[in-house]
Amino acid sequence: MEVKIKKIHCYRCGHDWVPRKSRVVICPKCKSPYFDREKKSKRSEKHLTIDKLAESQNVKPMVDMRALFCTWPGGEDDDFEEAINELRHRNTAGEERKT
Repeated sequence: MEVKIKKIHCYRCGHDWVPRKSRVVICPKCKSPYFDREKKSKRSEKHLTIDKLAESQNVKPMVDMRALFCTWPGGEDDDFEEAINELRHRNTAGEERKT
């Protein structure tokens, strides 16, 4: 009569062993209770290509690159500096500071 003893493999740390008990609860090397399951990688599940990321955020390709360069200081007067000065001179309640 042959007795076959099944080796158990831990998918977490790669350890192989022959169990002493019929019910195995944890891996004796890494102590993981999930020894019988592959480890899921959070990074691989959430990894998106740049195109998929842009699509998920509703980002469209820029058509006119000049739009980036014609609005920061100079060119047209869009009252940007005036708005910044106004914000700098307000207190936290949004009222004008007395100087």
